Amino acid sequence: MDVQIYWNEEKKGVIPYPSLPALRLLCEQHGIRTRWNAEEKKMELWEANLTEKKIYLEPGSSRAPRSSDSAQYETEILTQVQHFLAAMGAEVLLQQSPSAPQDHADVYIQCMVSRIKSINNPQSTLVLHSNHQNKRLLHSIQKELIRMGFNNKVKKRIDKRDSNRFINIHIHLPEAQKELLRQEYQEPIAIGLASGILRYFHEKYPLAILSSLPPDIHEIFMTTRPNIHPKPATQEAGLGPSPVSAEKYLIESKELKAEVFFDYTLLLPGTDDNRCLIWGNLYIKNTGTENLVNPLVCLRSTPADTIQLRGQILPPNMTETLSVQDFEGAKGWRYLEEDWFKKAQERGEFWICPIQSIQIPPGEMEVHAFQISVLKPQSEGTVTIEGIVSFQEQGLQFPANNRISLSF
Repeated sequence: MDVQIYWNEEKKGVIPYPSLPALRLLCEQHGIRTRWNAEEKKMELWEANLTEKKIYLEPGSSRAPRSSDSAQYETEILTQVQHFLAAMGAEVLLQQSPSAPQDHADVYIQCMVSRIKSINNPQSTLVLHSNHQNKRLLHSIQKELIRMGFNNKVKKRIDKRDSNRFINIHIHLPEAQKELLRQEYQEPIAIGLASGILRYFHEKYPLAILSSLPPDIHEIFMTTRPNIHPKPATQEAGLGPSPVSAEKYLIESKELKAEVFFDYTLLLPGTDDNRCLIWGNLYIKNTGTENLVNPLVCLRSTPADTIQLRGQILPPNMTETLSVQDFEGAKGWRYLEEDWFKKAQERGEFWICPIQSIQIPPGEMEVHAFQISVLKPQSEGTVTIEGIVSFQEQGLQFPANNRISLSF
């Protein structure tokens, strides 16, 4: 029996019924939500964003007497934060008057803005109540406010009220040039707060960040090179120089061996669509007796300009801000070179590497999940996708045991 696959309520293809559990796990890896319709025997897929998250925002003026000017400014900032997060699918409640906060919200934020004569640069103070356990949210907001130019400090307040779930954010602005500063600082404050909340959700419940953006933005990452001019990137430890040509395979050592192979699912296009989608994994199994260190993965297509690589792979200059962070640092995969898109178009090769250092012990396996969009050739023909894994520190390179071949 075959199962129908629907993407955003549009039928995209079918898969064998026994593949359902594997498809659900694959979707989870890529930040894609699933719903099984038992009555119609179909699997419904849609992109994950913040649709299930509730956020409660409150201006400081709602609980303490404030000047009308300050109260309006706080409301304008939080209205902009509400706009940012609602666009990502979150349910955001902006409370204008004193009341009990909404139950069962994921985040509670209170923002207060004041002007101080004795300072020349904007500052912020973040207050964590003694009964509040959500330090990760506070640190996420703190990091984003620093990036937006606000020096800040954290205070811990002893609060006997068990019901206090707020993180209080107090923004201090210079007193001079009120109206000019209102315009200059309002947007950075709102962006910093919204980015901090998004970072918190991304780190606690990993999301596919691109799925939080409108579909048109995806094309920037898939079809054009981002218009960003970063500082020269420091090369990751152990990666060495640019990868050697994919055609030149090095001789395997008796002690250093690996098996590389694809496992994938093909979603066929609709009648009006000229692309098909491949969801899969590239498995790298260490079959030798020594650790394999820092794999470089090459996905090569023939013809060269027929595929686009999707999934959670970041440009080199965006790993610090968009990668998944934990106590060990950044994790995930990135493109190896700054001009990755240009070289992919010219050679048909996508070279990617781990953001963090990776070791694959003997008998263990590293799995790289990917999405590939395949464009139908203008004339009938075959599109072939090959995989090559290189360990440059150890002078090794292994082609995948199988390849993906589509005939049109």
